[in-house]
Amino acid sequence: MSNQEVVILKIRDAEVEKRVDLVAKEEPISIKVNGKRIATLMATPIDLRELAYGFLYSLGLIKQAEDILSISISGSEVEITAGLIKDFSSDEEVLTSGCGKGVVILGYLLGKIDSNLVISTEAILLLMDEFQLKSTGYKTTGGVHSAGISDLLQILDFKEDIGRHNAIDKVIGSFLLQRLSLKDKIMLTSGRITSEVVVKCVRAEIPILISRSSPTDMAITLAEQSGLTLVGFARKKRINLYTHTERIIYIIPK
Repeated sequence: MSNQEVVILKIRDAEVEKRVDLVAKEEPISIKVNGKRIATLMATPIDLRELAYGFLYSLGLIKQAEDILSISISGSEVEITAGLIKDFSSDEEVLTSGCGKGVVILGYLLGKIDSNLVISTEAILLLMDEFQLKSTGYKTTGGVHSAGISDLLQILDFKEDIGRHNAIDKVIGSFLLQRLSLKDKIMLTSGRITSEVVVKCVRAEIPILISRSSPTDMAITLAEQSGLTLVGFARKKRINLYTHTERIIYIIPK
């Protein structure tokens, strides 16, 4: 289960009410690869197979699903046997600004996206409306982030987690497991766009990243350098375009 019942005191208009409420569940998820613990992710304990695949792929440790030879999940322990692109070395770890503790491999950050994919601002707003309707975990608890993959017309996959990076890893991992390309897809996210989020999308060769929230300055710099189209504050009738706006169809006011 992704939610946990707790007893709270709810105060509204000077009235106090004791009631049962739902909060997002959080657990430390241990990921071991070839007998070595490489990370402990604070995550919502669902879709852990997708999370593990997406996490290793985002790190640049695997190139395809077939690189993972076996995976076993027992409670919050994920054990993987894999043929890695390179050995994981602790001296290459850096702390991320994500929820919980994450790592990125510095030597595998950026590629270059070359895509002719385009989308209109109208389509973006429609997708974000659909995205918000799917965010049942957020509506229930107010404590999770969402990520989705779209083909311009609809949302093909949707995941939620307490960490925005984890949610993104889950949807990437889902496509990786299905052996489906992301080169002509769009990433939708509810959370702040950091450099790590940009790196995950570039590694997956996703050409357009859209968020309801804001990007950091480093995220914008990396997106510009890597050819990623970055869209922020996509909600209601508002859209901010940051990088590679040639993929966005919009009308310039006269």
